[in-house]
Amino acid sequence: MAPFKSSLAKSTGKLFGVFNQPDLSLRGAVQSRRGAAPFSATGGTKSTPGNGYVYHVFEHPNSDALVVNGPGNIDVLIVAGGGGGGGGYYTGGGGAGGVVHGPNIPVTGPAPYAVVVGDGGAGSPGAGGAAGSGENSSFAGVTALGGGHGASGPGTDDHGDSGGSGGGGGYYSGNGGAATPQPVPGDYTAYGNAGKTAPGNAGGGGGALRAGGNPGGTNTGSRAGGDGREFSDFPGSVIPNLTPLVPSMGPNGTSYGGGGGGGYPGASDMAGGFGGGGNGSSGNPPGGHAGVDKLGGGGGGVGNASGAGGTGGSGIVIVRYSV
Repeated sequence: MAPFKSSLAKSTGKLFGVFNQPDLSLRGAVQSRRGAAPFSATGGTKSTPGNGYVYHVFEHPNSDALVVNGPGNIDVLIVAGGGGGGGGYYTGGGGAGGVVHGPNIPVTGPAPYAVVVGDGGAGSPGAGGAAGSGENSSFAGVTALGGGHGASGPGTDDHGDSGGSGGGGGYYSGNGGAATPQPVPGDYTAYGNAGKTAPGNAGGGGGALRAGGNPGGTNTGSRAGGDGREFSDFPGSVIPNLTPLVPSMGPNGTSYGGGGGGGYPGASDMAGGFGGGGNGSSGNPPGGHAGVDKLGGGGGGVGNASGAGGTGGSGIVIVRYSV
């Protein structure tokens, strides 16, 4: 349908010498928008680090929501809780929590946008006891899936579990968990990878960037946790109380969703993936190292029958918009 044109408006335009200029009613609309309050929001921990953006950070446990003052566009990062590491001999690292990224997402106000932040899964207490998988995180119903737990053993028919990223397999039950598809709207992208299948060894948990065993990553070998994925728009410096743990986010301090390393007796600790993955342990002592909270890292496996697997790290939801 063609735009409606008024002969009166045209005559008025000639009278004031503004013929062929934008319609006066449109000019008024532009002027009224210029006078409106700038886009803003409440919820979570709010920070303005001076890079041209405002950040709202939601941590576990969370009972908050994002409330915006009007229409605008936001960038969203959703990270689920990591899976727990297996306990006992030759056990798998936990898979990282799934990661979902949404750039330039349109929102309107003032209705609240619900936020859920998942916790990490429990590590296995030792041989014969299964670990727990991570909890889901979500923003406005868009969900990142919790990471799968690592395999335990012996004495249990336990495999690496599937999840946002899959848990690593173990010596006695070698199958690693798959990365479960995370159905998200077209404006979002989901990330996750499988845990390492490692019969006769111990597999690393999958990460948001690489599969367990970390092919092509910094750490090599089947027990290495898969690296997390970098999101330079969401630096660790905007997350409250994370500064001492930023090295676990990789050299640039911007990786999320690292898989836990597998455990092996008599061996040095096997590194978890960048993005908060817990190291695997020989178990003499300690047990598997915990995944890093707020990064969704998988817990590390362990190589001693009495050793416990590491707990998975909690997830996070971060929203940003331009000032």
